[in-house]
Amino acid sequence: MFTAVLVVAGAVTASGPAFGVASPVSRAAASSSVGVGNTSCAPTGSGQTCSGTFGGETAWDWWIDGGTGGADVNGNINNLGGQTGLTPTVTVDQTSNLTNQMVHVSWSNFTPTSTQNGNWPQWPNQYNGGQSQSQYAVSVYECASATPASLSDCNSQFTNQGISQSGVKPNAVEGFTRGGNSTEFGDCTSVPSDTVCGTGYADIQIQTAVENNLLGCTDKHACSIVVVPNWGGVPNEPSSTLPPNAPTSCDDHTNDLVNIEAGYAGNSPLGEFDICAWNDRIVIPISFAKTPTQYCPARAYQFVSEGAPALERAMNQWRPAWCLDAQNRISFDYNSAANEYQARSDFLSGNAALTARTDVALVTDPPPSDQSAASSRKFTYAPIATTGIAVAYYIDDQKSLEPITDLKLNARLLAKLLTESYSLQFTQQCGAGQTIQTEFCDLGVVGNPTDIFADPEFLALNPQYTTADFDEEQARVGGDFYPIVIAGNSDLTYELTRWIVSDPAARAFLEGQPDPYSHMHVNTYFKTGQSYPISQFEIFDPGFNVANPSQGQYSIAMQNAWNPVTGLDNVAAHLANWTSSALSFAANCAVVGQTPPCPLTNLKAGPENLPTRTLFAIMDQGTAAAFRFPTAQLLNPAGNYEAPTIESMSAAVGAMKTNPDKITQYQDFAATSAGAYPLTEVQYAMVPTCGLSQGKVKAISGFLTNVATTAQLYGTDLGQLPPFGGYLALDDAQKAQTRAAAQAVSSQSCTSAAGDTTVSGQIPPKSSGGSGGGGGGLLGSSGVGGGSLGGHSVSGTASPSAQSTPTAGAQANGQQPVGLGTKGSDSGDVARIVLIAALVLGGLLAIGGPLTLAIANGNLPGSRRRRGKPGSGGGQGGLDG
Repeated sequence: MFTAVLVVAGAVTASGPAFGVASPVSRAAASSSVGVGNTSCAPTGSGQTCSGTFGGETAWDWWIDGGTGGADVNGNINNLGGQTGLTPTVTVDQTSNLTNQMVHVSWSNFTPTSTQNGNWPQWPNQYNGGQSQSQYAVSVYECASATPASLSDCNSQFTNQGISQSGVKPNAVEGFTRGGNSTEFGDCTSVPSDTVCGTGYADIQIQTAVENNLLGCTDKHACSIVVVPNWGGVPNEPSSTLPPNAPTSCDDHTNDLVNIEAGYAGNSPLGEFDICAWNDRIVIPISFAKTPTQYCPARAYQFVSEGAPALERAMNQWRPAWCLDAQNRISFDYNSAANEYQARSDFLSGNAALTARTDVALVTDPPPSDQSAASSRKFTYAPIATTGIAVAYYIDDQKSLEPITDLKLNARLLAKLLTESYSLQFTQQCGAGQTIQTEFCDLGVVGNPTDIFADPEFLALNPQYTTADFDEEQARVGGDFYPIVIAGNSDLTYELTRWIVSDPAARAFLEGQPDPYSHMHVNTYFKTGQSYPISQFEIFDPGFNVANPSQGQYSIAMQNAWNPVTGLDNVAAHLANWTSSALSFAANCAVVGQTPPCPLTNLKAGPENLPTRTLFAIMDQGTAAAFRFPTAQLLNPAGNYEAPTIESMSAAVGAMKTNPDKITQYQDFAATSAGAYPLTEVQYAMVPTCGLSQGKVKAISGFLTNVATTAQLYGTDLGQLPPFGGYLALDDAQKAQTRAAAQAVSSQSCTSAAGDTTVSGQIPPKSSGGSGGGGGGLLGSSGVGGGSLGGHSVSGTASPSAQSTPTAGAQANGQQPVGLGTKGSDSGDVARIVLIAALVLGGLLAIGGPLTLAIANGNLPGSRRRRGKPGSGGGQGGLDG
C-alpha cells in the first residue's frame, strides 16, 4: 500500500509546549530537493506526531535576543528577534485507512498568528482599521505526491473560495496559532508557562480520487498533506518593497511586517507560496483505505436493497465483511440514493428499481395499511440499527472567535426556521397598510425579527450568548442561517415535522398564533399553503422578481434564501464546505466572464468565512457524528434539552411505542423518558416471506442473521457498527425480532405483518412539489402557545459504549478496514452511479475531536455580503442544490 503525505503549515494543539527564549538558529535558504527533510514522525494512537520542519528552522519571535517587536522606539523597522529553538510539532489524529473524511490537525511551538494590533484571538476589533488579513497564519494542504516539490502538486483551493471555474473542489484550510495570554503580537516568550500560546488546530477534508481526480489519491497512489507555517523571511522573487533580483534571505524578517498584504509573513498567496515558507513545511505520511466497491466489485448480486440513506455508513462497513466471507458469502446491492418512499413503493409493487427488482426495502416508517394491503407481497420487518435526526451547525462566536458548540433549540424555533419566518432585509420599506409585495417588503414576515440570532426566544434558550456573539449582519443580509435540508420525500422530513407539530407551542405558531416573546408570527404564505407533518420541504413564499426585459428576470427576495438540496450526502457537503443553500440576491451574468448587459441569473451563494459562519443543516446523526459537526440540544416532551448521544438515543428507544405490526416502533411525543433525544429513529428492513428463490432465501436470511449478531458490535473492523457515536446498537429485544425475521425468510412462511394505522403508519401522500401557494388546512384544533422553555438538563457528550465488546473481526483475518464516504457504482448501469462529486463524507475512523478552525486564502474574518447591483461578479459556485 502506497503512502500519502500530510504537510501541515502552522497547526497547533490546545496544550502544546510553551515557547521559550533561545538563541536564533541559522536559517538556510530553501532547498530545491523534495521529501520530509528534517521532519521525523512517530505513531500517536491511530495517527502520527511529526516534529521539525523540512529545513530544520523553528518559529520566529520578535522579542528574542533583545528584539522589540520589529521596530525601535521611533517606529523604524528592524530585524531584531530570532528563532525560538523549540521544535515545532504537528499531530494528525488519523493517518491510515483514510477516505473522503475529516482529519484533525493540531500543532505547537509555532509563531502566534497576529495583526500588527495583537495576537489572535485578542485583536481589539478585527473588522476595523483595515485589518482584514493576518500574519504568521498556518496553511494546510493535501498534495498529489508523497514528496511534493511545490504547491503546484497540491490542491491549493481554499474552503471558503468555493469550487473553481476549472471544477476543482476546495479542501485547503488556513488556521490560526493562538497567542494565549501574550500581549505582544507574534510572541510567546513573555508567557513561558502559557500552554496555549503557540498552539492551534484545524480540520481538513481528505479527498480521494473520486472527489478529486487531479490529486488521484487511492490505496495505490501516494498523496500527502502539507502544513506551511508562513514564518516570513525574504524570498528571491519580485517584490514592490525590495530591489530587483534581491537575494533570498530567509533570516531577514525586515519585510515581514511592511504591511499586511505585502509583508512576507502575510497570509496572501505571496506569503504562502514563497520559498521560505515552503522550506518550513512539515510533511506527515498518510495512507488510504479501499472503498466498499473495491472489496466487493459489482457482479451478480444475490439480492437488491434500497432506501434508508441514514444507514449508508453502517452498510458500507458491513457489506465488505460479508462479501469476503468465503464460507457464507453474502453480496447484495444497496442503493442509498433511493428515499424511503421509493423503497416502499418499489418493494410493494414489485416493479423494477433501477436495474433489478427490490428485494429488501430499508425504511424508518412502515407503509400505511392501505398501501401494504394493496400489495400481493408478503413481508415482515427486521430492525437494522438506530440513529437520529440531527440539527448540525457551524456558528462562530464573534467575541471569542471560536466555533459555538452548545446551542439549544425547541420545536417552535425549528418551525420558524423551516417556514422562512424571519424577515431578513425584506421589511425595511413596508408602508402602513401595504398589500403589494415589493423588492424590500415581504408581506409574509412583516413585524418579525430579522434573524434567529435577534429572536428573543432563541436568546432566552441560550442565555450564555447575546446578539453580539453572532454575525447578525451576515445572517440578516444573506439568510444563510436558514437550514440546509434534503429535497424530495423522506422519512427524515416526516419524522422531524411530526415532532415539531406535536409540540403545542410550535403547532400554535404554525396555525398563526404569535410567540409570546416578540409576537413573531409564521410566514403567512406557509400558513395558508402547508399542512403538517410533511414528507418533503416546499417553498411557499413567492418572493419578488425584478424584471429586466433586455437582460431576463432575476429574483432578489426571500425565495433565494432557502433551497432544499438533493441527498443527505449533499446536505453534509454544503455544511462541511461552509456553504448555505441560498442563491445570491444580486443577479450576475449567466455566462462567466461576461459583463452587463447580459442574460442574468442568481448564482449559488459562495462559502462563508471563519469566524463569521451562521449555518444550520438537518441530517442523520450518523453523518453528523462522522463529520464531527456540533449538534443542537433539542427540547424533549419531558422538558429537558438533550443532544444526540448513545445514551439519549437509548433512552428514546426504551420509551418508544410499538405499531400494530408488533415490530416497528415510534416515538410517542406525549410520553417519553427524561433523558430521551426526541428525534431518535430505528431503521428497519422490509423483507419478503414468500416467493423467493433459494439463493435469495439464503442470502437475505444470512444478511439478517449477521445484522443481529456481529453487526451490532461497535468497532472499526469490517462487519462491525461504526463507533463514532452516530449509531446505537440494537437492544436484545430488537435483535430477537431480526432473528425472527431471518427465520421467516428462511422458512418462506408466507405470513405478513399487520397493517399500520397508527401515527408512524400514517404516511402522507407524496407532495407534488412546486413553490406556489396552494390550499390545505392544518391538523386538528389550535394548540395553546406558551413561553415555557422547559428544563435545562443536558446530557453530556459521551463516547459510544458497546453493548458487546468489539472483536478483532475481519482485520484479524487479514482484511483491511473499509474506506467510507462516497458511494461508488454498484453496477454497470450509469444510473446507479450516485453520491459522487464534492461530498465531504465522514470517515469510518473519524471519532470525536475538536472543530475546524480555519479560513480561506488571504482573508482573516470578513463578512461575505451578497447584496449588490446586477453585474458580472458574484458569489463563487457552491455545491449542488
